[in-house]
Amino acid sequence: MIEQHGTDGRPAGAPQGTATAADGAARQASPAAVAAGGLAPFRARLDELDEQIARLLGERFGICRAVAGYKSEHDIPMMQPQRVEQVRARYLARGSQVGLPADFTESLFELLIGATCKLEDELMAQADSQKTAAVGDGS
Repeated sequence: MIEQHGTDGRPAGAPQGTATAADGAARQASPAAVAAGGLAPFRARLDELDEQIARLLGERFGICRAVAGYKSEHDIPMMQPQRVEQVRARYLARGSQVGLPADFTESLFELLIGATCKLEDELMAQADSQKTAAVGDGS
């Protein structure tokens, strides 16, 4: 049988003074559980920052797609070691300036550069294949 509840969460027909399981749980909540409820503003801000990070990373990857196209059109090699070193130095310096652990900053840089170089390499190989096919077709 399904128990019907009133708008206050108490079983239908129960007197106003009747306690519910939720009332008991609230009274028994530990101080840590109550304090954890205060984390909501921090969590909301972290969610906002995560949204911004994802959006910025998407924008960065979009620019890398455009760079791959430009490099393909102008026969520029995908790997530009001097640029990678410039970006690495800038990442490490900026990470240090804002108090990030150096190993985290280095790992983040390696992950980001690895993923974007892979993307560029794949896009440039695809563009080269299309150029070769077009030449083979007499286009």
